[in-house]
Amino acid sequence: MDQGAFQTIEKGIGADTIFVKTEVGRIELRSRGMALPPRLRSLLVMVDGHKTVKVMLDKLHGMGVDESSLAELERLGLIERQHVQNTATTQSAPAASPLPEHATEVAVSAQSPELLRLLDVRNFYHRMIRDTIGTRGFMLQIDVENATTLEECRALRDRFLNAARKTADPAVVQLLEKELDRLLA
Repeated sequence: MDQGAFQTIEKGIGADTIFVKTEVGRIELRSRGMALPPRLRSLLVMVDGHKTVKVMLDKLHGMGVDESSLAELERLGLIERQHVQNTATTQSAPAASPLPEHATEVAVSAQSPELLRLLDVRNFYHRMIRDTIGTRGFMLQIDVENATTLEECRALRDRFLNAARKTADPAVVQLLEKELDRLLA
């Protein structure tokens, strides 16, 4: 990364900036070798070469994600700024946009409704474990963080509900179960 780009990121990231995952970022998603905090991992999953900074921050704001989160992922070499031509040029010749070799593959997978559902389910689990189970749900929180597919999230359903039954009112558990089933359907 050149010195100018580093200085720019320290001063702030534009709302229209678009990031793509680097090869290191894609490897990190598979290996979890850096043990990223949930907010950074969720942000890394969402980076797709299409969504602007504003869209990603709006979606993940509740998890404490902000510009500094993007700056951290960039400093770690997990994401990089996509070089975008100006709008007039892009509209007249979209194929000329200089996308990294892997950007299309990443963009397709990150744009899928399945991925967005996965993020919604994981956010639900994180909030509800924190709010209804508390610190007793620590290991469950870790398992939710390690869940990378909807099937893995579905496998945590009964464990989550059993833990919630121990700490919450039965009417609350019934509402949680209904909402979770809706998200997992």
